[in-house]
Amino acid sequence: QGAKRRERLDIACLPAFAVNYLPPILSKFHKLQPRVQVRIFETPSAAIAELVQSGEAEFGLSVVQTNRWDLEVETISTSPLALTCPSKHALAKKRSVGWAELRGLPLIRVGSKTAIRPMIDDALSAARVTLNWQYEVQHVETAVNLVEVGLGFAVVPSIDVALHRGRGLAAVPLRGPKLSCTYGLVTRRGIPLSPPA
Repeated sequence: QGAKRRERLDIACLPAFAVNYLPPILSKFHKLQPRVQVRIFETPSAAIAELVQSGEAEFGLSVVQTNRWDLEVETISTSPLALTCPSKHALAKKRSVGWAELRGLPLIRVGSKTAIRPMIDDALSAARVTLNWQYEVQHVETAVNLVEVGLGFAVVPSIDVALHRGRGLAAVPLRGPKLSCTYGLVTRRGIPLSPPA
């Protein structure tokens, strides 16, 4: 049973990581460890922390949230939040956009299970800005896709817009305040990783 358990690797990660970063990594991993089965949970960051904490996933690739005592986090990268808009829109030509400038725009909001939602809500509350949320989605990728088809604008990490390169989208940095997402490798504190991990 123990040996069989080590032949499977369970990973929790953000959908964008699963789509854009994991395939080439897993391709290399498969050449090194062809017998290891890999199970991937593509899910928002709150669920990633729970999957890792419960041991259902051995590690996670996620937005780093407020430090939890039961999880270790190793920072991988950061990405500023940006207004996602069509590259032909007037706002796309600006160097940066203030939160108040988003008033009146049809906006696409990400759900409360994402790590960026509380960041956005806190920024709007501090700036005393109320916005017009036309749509609410559960994944950042869905928000970017809705912008792509012209349904509105979204506030998402600029890296998620960059992943849609060549699709007529722009990521305009936000200011007052400027916010960033930090991405990291999440593991259970005090639990060593298996050799495949």
